[in-house]
Amino acid sequence: MEEHVPIFNQHEVNTYADDFIVKQSQNIDVINKILADFVTFDGQKYTTESEKEEAFLEQECHDEELKKYFPLLDNNEVRKECLKYLTYKILYKQHVITKTKKEFNIQ
Repeated sequence: MEEHVPIFNQHEVNTYADDFIVKQSQNIDVINKILADFVTFDGQKYTTESEKEEAFLEQECHDEELKKYFPLLDNNEVRKECLKYLTYKILYKQHVITKTKKEFNIQ
């Protein structure tokens, strides 16, 4: 993200982005949207999980519905990178929850 933000704005943008990502990663509407998109995402054309993940992150950072949760409209590159990170964070949390349920045999 830093390469798209002038050096004198990086601290403010990082602070804002961190706060935004924490809040939105707990927003049930955002969580449901991203998880629903992931379930319906056609990843069959990708040969590795890494390629599939990157394609999905790229798709979500252009999603108009998700963009409305991010009020930084004047800098598309920052918004794009924040949306990618937010999507990754939500998918990671879901993975941890699923793994923990399996580990402790919780249905």
